Amino acid sequence: MSVATRAFVMVWDGMRPDLISPELTPNLWRLTQAGVRCLDSHAVYPTVTRINSASLSTGSQPASHGILGNSLYVPAVNAREAINMGDHRSLEALAKLRGGRAVLRESLADRVGAAGGKTVVVSTGSPGSAWLCHPRVLERAEAGDVLLHPAFHSPNGAFEPAIAKLGPIPAATIPNREQNAWFTRMTVEHVLPDLDPTLLVFWHTDPDKTQHHRGFGSTEGMASIRDADTHLGQVLDALDARGTLAETVVAVASDHGYVTIDPQLKLEGSDGPFAAAGLGGALADGEIVLAANGGSLYVSVPGGDSALLERVLAALVAWEHAGPILTKAVDGAPLPGTLPLEAVGIAGDFAPDILCALAWDDTVNEYGLAGRSAGLDRGIIASHGGISSWEITNTLVLSGAGVKPGLEHRVPAGNVDLAPTLAELLGVGALPEADGRVLAEALIGGPDPSEVAVTRETLTSQLGSKRQSIRLSTVGTTRYLDVGWTA
Repeated sequence: MSVATRAFVMVWDGMRPDLISPELTPNLWRLTQAGVRCLDSHAVYPTVTRINSASLSTGSQPASHGILGNSLYVPAVNAREAINMGDHRSLEALAKLRGGRAVLRESLADRVGAAGGKTVVVSTGSPGSAWLCHPRVLERAEAGDVLLHPAFHSPNGAFEPAIAKLGPIPAATIPNREQNAWFTRMTVEHVLPDLDPTLLVFWHTDPDKTQHHRGFGSTEGMASIRDADTHLGQVLDALDARGTLAETVVAVASDHGYVTIDPQLKLEGSDGPFAAAGLGGALADGEIVLAANGGSLYVSVPGGDSALLERVLAALVAWEHAGPILTKAVDGAPLPGTLPLEAVGIAGDFAPDILCALAWDDTVNEYGLAGRSAGLDRGIIASHGGISSWEITNTLVLSGAGVKPGLEHRVPAGNVDLAPTLAELLGVGALPEADGRVLAEALIGGPDPSEVAVTRETLTSQLGSKRQSIRLSTVGTTRYLDVGWTA
């Protein structure tokens, strides 16, 4: 039996949880006091958006849902370079390779639809992250499911009623104040009263977009967080005014945390590990293909040349900006001295041969906020994607129907748990293939957090002069990556 009749999920892209406060985020703060705040919540690694969008919607790790990066080498689509999962056309190409399904696991929206409900996705993020909130939205248009994104929407004409009410969609800016405000008004004045979704997902591109370009903790970055909080409050007020808030489970999550980027690296030049190792020619010829994922680098050797793979690994070991290095299993084991890629939930046909997390530390930036990493995106002064605790620890707050009131706890939780938990509260049937779990300790009638068994382990390996480690936590059968580091 369902406890909630509706669910409202708001994703604050890039919201680091240590910035939640009564002064900066009063509406979110009130939710933490009325519901449950998961203090040990985990983004999926690598801590990039499209991976986590798919994990939020399916409750699965990348190895299961098949979206392995923001940038991914798929040779059948492009034999020479990685493709961008933020572009919905790349997802369309991937879907053609997989019999029509870009995402390999059932989503929460699928379960809602099977139970006779409707899902609406509202997004000012990338087209790819919007699609991944409901990977089968195109198939569900006739049933009433809707996706509303400035560059990619379904069904055709979906924006027309909102534009008739509100006027044209504002252009994107940094901060994205006017566009985010317009999409919030559309949610309040059109989506809720006219479309009446069972599941509403609102992906709010700020603070991520502004933090990327203006800095983590900058005046504009903090203003973009206030905007997100204002927009959360407006949607909650609209639900309350409609008399549906009491029957709604509300979740606020972020896809990842954040760090300041220093230095910004250029892989093909002197900053990169390949020129110094005499691999520039192999890189130029496509014998080595790179996929940059923020604070993590994917390296593929399409020809399967083991000698070349060993040279690449040696170059990364010597690179001053390398953190932990993980590799795909060869004959059942990772390359000697490296950590297993499968341990962090990356596997499958399009998994890289080598994943190199970038080095990070706890340096405090000019705005008084800790967390620093090298970065692979030129012109980006703050970002994510790496294996630091600052990027892995994310925001996760639950409130409303079926959720315990006034609870903070440190039982490991994460983005993979949101869909299974909401499916439980909505009574739409479990996601049997999900890697995440129902957060029973957060639900009325569930166990006290102190009763939840947690196991922790650290995997280590010696690679040249570096001792590298990753720490993992497990609850039941669900495993979370806490952090990775080298010494």
